[in-house]
Amino acid sequence: MREFFFGEAFRGPVGQALAMKLFLVVAVVSLSAWHDFRLGPSTVRALERDPDFDESAQARARAAWIGRITVLLGIGVVISAVVMVRGGFY
Repeated sequence: MREFFFGEAFRGPVGQALAMKLFLVVAVVSLSAWHDFRLGPSTVRALERDPDFDESAQARARAAWIGRITVLLGIGVVISAVVMVRGGFY
């Protein structure tokens, strides 16, 4: 199994594109999970306590930025997939 992760699978231009794509997918899933299971519930709790309080505005701003970053990483996943199909990085 070690040879798969550190051997032939990620060598060459297509392997490098695959590694980039897998990294980006893990980043998207991680950010989405953090947004859905940690940031979202804390924002709801802050809004329930006091809708005009500064903490809820900060939480909403963080959630918006996480969404934007997730979209950019998703675009990176698509670009990596195209690079893989086209033969990898040159």
